[in-house]
Amino acid sequence: MSDKKDQVIKRLALSAEELLHELHVHQIELEMQNDELRRAYEELETSRDRYVDLYEFAPICYLTLSKEALITEINLTGCKIFGLERKQLIQRRFANFVIDAEKEHWYRLFYHVMKTNQEDKHSFDLKMQCFDKSLIQVHIDCQRRTEPDTSTILHIALTDITESKIIAEKLRLANLRKDQFLAILAHELRNPLTPIRNMVQLLNKQKGNDPLVERACKVVDRQVTHMARLLDDLLDLARIMHGKINLKLEPLALTDIIAHAVETSNPLMVSKAQVLTISHAQTPQWIKGDSVRLSQVISNLLDNASKYTQMGGKISLSVLSEETTVTIKIQDNGTGISPDIIHDIFELFVQGDRSLAHSQGGLGIGLTLVSQLVEKHGGTVTAKSRGVGLGSLFSVRLPVISMNYSTIETQKIQISSKYRILLVDDYADAAESLMMVLEAEGHKVDIANCGIKAIALAKTNTPDVVLLDIGLPDLSGYEVAKTLRTLPETQDAILIAVTGYGQPSDIEQSKIAGFDHYLLKPIDFNTLLAILENLDK
Repeated sequence: MSDKKDQVIKRLALSAEELLHELHVHQIELEMQNDELRRAYEELETSRDRYVDLYEFAPICYLTLSKEALITEINLTGCKIFGLERKQLIQRRFANFVIDAEKEHWYRLFYHVMKTNQEDKHSFDLKMQCFDKSLIQVHIDCQRRTEPDTSTILHIALTDITESKIIAEKLRLANLRKDQFLAILAHELRNPLTPIRNMVQLLNKQKGNDPLVERACKVVDRQVTHMARLLDDLLDLARIMHGKINLKLEPLALTDIIAHAVETSNPLMVSKAQVLTISHAQTPQWIKGDSVRLSQVISNLLDNASKYTQMGGKISLSVLSEETTVTIKIQDNGTGISPDIIHDIFELFVQGDRSLAHSQGGLGIGLTLVSQLVEKHGGTVTAKSRGVGLGSLFSVRLPVISMNYSTIETQKIQISSKYRILLVDDYADAAESLMMVLEAEGHKVDIANCGIKAIALAKTNTPDVVLLDIGLPDLSGYEVAKTLRTLPETQDAILIAVTGYGQPSDIEQSKIAGFDHYLLKPIDFNTLLAILENLDK
């Protein structure tokens, strides 16, 4: 009996020992699990603290609005922006901070967003007023959310863009002042060029057979033309960069464009005794574009080739015809282009070695202008060079159009009559020199140095043509033109603006004022003669 009892006791003892062991193992496992839970909790707390810090001290304001547009949550950045503590902002109506002029706009946006799909994100700008009455401009990104209790809220990320708006406005004003400066600079530089060109024109008519006078006239005229083209490039680039240039698109024969460009660039190449070889395509090529701008593209590339090619160097212009495009290649054996700048050659103010080009000057904008104009015509321009001293190759590719060139009529210029011309300019040298040139052509010319005198002379002399400067000391040229259009003596006269201002807004304003033509100083006398020759048509 005692043996059985002992066995039972032993079994119970073993079971107890096993149970204690299992309990100990479970205790260890629980402690390990507790350690893991404690570590997870600590990590969660750290992560929460990190999230809170990111939320509270983010560089932008985060806030939440209820469906009644009340602030229910806001971070410290938002408190700082609005100038109140969090407890003062909670349950405050967001619209209280929106300026009166935009409150209706805000509510319209708010209710629109609250009705949209919760995945939709919305952005808009608002003008707001802080607690201290200071005004700010903000950009808002927001999204509607539905909470677990089915309530609807609006999460907002609000960025104070006041400073960036101020900077943007300063940049806009600085850019505007820059454009105004360029316009005034061009006007002031064009004024002295005008009498120089006029006197060259007069000397050309009276030079006789004196080769020295003829050579001097060509040099002066070439330099005046170069200066005028630099001014044109500077203003054209500014207009293109602002998208303010309009192209007059029409069917054009490529041979005509090339001829005009070569005529423009030829004096520079002749002065350096350079040889230009031209190779046209076998069949006439037609493109749709602006004749003035495309001629400008090719002449700028020819000028560039000439400037960077030595005396007596070689330049070639070839035209390659393809199925839908035509490529104009201009190649030279000049200084070439360094690999360091070949990829940036069309960027503003990028120039290669100026040792050869120094005597011709340049602003570093010609190739940028070429690139922009070609792009506006739907084409491309590329530059290649094997290296310094190995010449360069510029290729312009443009789309072609089908055209029956026999349908293009050739206009004949008839010799004009002699006219009574009123010349209005307060720059005495420009007025007197142009008068001398016009009188040499047989026209009768009267001069006025201000708007009031111009109107008085117009009433007494009844001019056929009025050459009118825009910047006069008393009345503007636009005001004078409008007045002349109301006078019976000049309501049908031809009004020609002659000015140094060449911005698109100036040209548009001249049309509104009643001008028939707009000429930039220094006047191309052949252009003026063409206008006078066509008055009888």
